[in-house]
Amino acid sequence: MSELRIRGAREHNLRGVDLDLAHGQWVAVTGPSGSGKTSLVFETVVREGQRRYLGALSARARQFFGKLGRAAVDSIEGLPPAIAMGATDARSSTRSTVGTLTGTLDLLRLLYARVAEDPGGVALTRSHFSFNHPDGACGRCGGSGVEDEVSEDLLVEDASRSLRDGALKPTLKNGYTVYSQVTLEVMDTICQAHGFDVDTPWRELSDEQRKVILHGTRRLKVPFGKHSIESRMRWEGITARPREEGYYRGLIPVIEETLKRNRNPNILRFVRSIPCAECGGARLSRPGREAAIGGRRLPELLGLPARDIGEALGVMGGLGESEVAQALLPELHRRLERMVLLELGHLALGRESTTLSTGEAQRIQLASQLAAPMGGLLVALDEPTLGLHPSGQPGMTAVLDELRDRGNTLMVVEHDPDMVRQADHVVEVGPGAGPEWIPGSGRLPGA
Repeated sequence: MSELRIRGAREHNLRGVDLDLAHGQWVAVTGPSGSGKTSLVFETVVREGQRRYLGALSARARQFFGKLGRAAVDSIEGLPPAIAMGATDARSSTRSTVGTLTGTLDLLRLLYARVAEDPGGVALTRSHFSFNHPDGACGRCGGSGVEDEVSEDLLVEDASRSLRDGALKPTLKNGYTVYSQVTLEVMDTICQAHGFDVDTPWRELSDEQRKVILHGTRRLKVPFGKHSIESRMRWEGITARPREEGYYRGLIPVIEETLKRNRNPNILRFVRSIPCAECGGARLSRPGREAAIGGRRLPELLGLPARDIGEALGVMGGLGESEVAQALLPELHRRLERMVLLELGHLALGRESTTLSTGEAQRIQLASQLAAPMGGLLVALDEPTLGLHPSGQPGMTAVLDELRDRGNTLMVVEHDPDMVRQADHVVEVGPGAGPEWIPGSGRLPGA
C-alpha cells in the first residue's frame, strides 16, 4: 500500500480521527499544546506498529517485552515498522556514553585494536577498549569510572533532631532507620551502651558517638530485624521466631554493601561519586588506557569535543599507512560530521548519557539512526528542535531530509514554524486543546 490510512483514532481525547498519509514523506504534526499530537503519533501510530512487531515474535520472546495493549483506533492500514525517538531510553543507563550511542566508540575500538601499540606487550583486541567487557573494564571500578563514597552529611536531614525524631534522612515515620537493621528500641540499647540515647539531638553527639551509629560497634550483641518480637506475635498465620543476634554493623557499611548490588536512585541520595583511583575516570583497564596510536591514547580522544576529533585523527602518526584505518576513517568522519550538523559537536564521546539534556539525547538517537542505513520505516520524533539553537536548524533539516530520502516516513511532532515549513506535509491538530475544535473547520479534532 502506498499510503498510511488511519481510521477512527480515539486515543485519550482524540475524537474519531481519519487520516491518509503518503509513504516516504516528512510529515509535520503541529497544533497547540494538549491538542492531541502525541496521542496521534506516539500512542496510536507508533504503539500499533510496535504491537504488531511484538506479535510477530515467538511467545518466548514476547515474555521479555511485557504486554503492549492495542491502540484505541478502528483500523490502521499500510503501517510500516515503527520506531520512536525520544530521550528516556537514551539517558537511562550509566553504562552508555555519547560514543556508545552514536557508534563512534565501536569504530574507535576497532581502530585501536588493529593499529595501537601497547607498551605492556599485550595482544590487543576490541574487548580491551570496552568498559562494558570484563577484558576492558577497570578492575577497581568495574568500568563505571567512579567510586561511590557514602557521605555523612548527605545522610543527615536535620542535626537539631534526635534519631527518634528523624535526624537522619533514611528514617521512617515510626522511627525506624532504614539500613540500620535494628528496631528503634534496640538502637536505643546500643546508644546507651555508649553514653547517649535515641532522644539526644544529633548535633550534641560526639564524633565517637556518631561513629557508632554510622559505622557500628562490637561492644554488645543485639537482635536484628526492623520488627519487634511483640509486633510479630500479632501477625496472623506467621510463627514468630527468635531474631538473629550479632554486632550492630552501622548504616554506612550496610549502604556500601547494598551499592555493590544495586546503584538505585534511592540509595544514591547518600553517595558522592569520585573518579576511580586506578583509572582516573577512564573506565578502562591498563591495556585500554595505555595503548596509543602516534602517542595518543583512546581516553584522550574520548575526552575531546566531537568537533575536534577529526582534526586530532588527522595528525595521529601511523594511520596513513594502515589499511584498517583507511577503511574505518571515512565512516567515523561521517558520524562526527552528523553530530556537528545536529549541534552535538560540543559533546565529548566519553560523556555519560545520563548527563544529556532531553534535546541532546533525541538528536543523538537521530544521528545513530542515520549510522544504520535502514529504509522503509516509520520514524516518529517528538520536537527534535527542543533546545536547538536556531543556527542548528539547517543541519537538522538536512538530517531529516536524508532520513526521508532513504525511503522512511517521518512523523515529526513540532512547534517551531520554521521547521514545520520544511516538511512535505503538515497535519494541524486543533484548533484548541481538549474538545475545543470547530466541526467543519477542516482541522482534526484533538485532545
